[in-house]
Amino acid sequence: AQIAYHFYSKDQRRRDIDNLIASCKAFQDGLIDVGVLFYDDAQHLSLGLCSLTTDTEDKTVIELVEVLK
Repeated sequence: AQIAYHFYSKDQRRRDIDNLIASCKAFQDGLIDVGVLFYDDAQHLSLGLCSLTTDTEDKTVIELVEVLK
């Protein structure tokens, strides 16, 4: 699978995208726990586009794409 993160923030503070991605580790583990993902190692999961945009609310949108081999 490929996972992408789209972060939305109400303010325009500068943020490190790598720290935002790291903060999503619990989301990935939860997707494994409920059976959506098999595992999150490099053989089973790749990182797609990650973005940060100003919006009217703080939120994180996670996008998963199945990759067939």
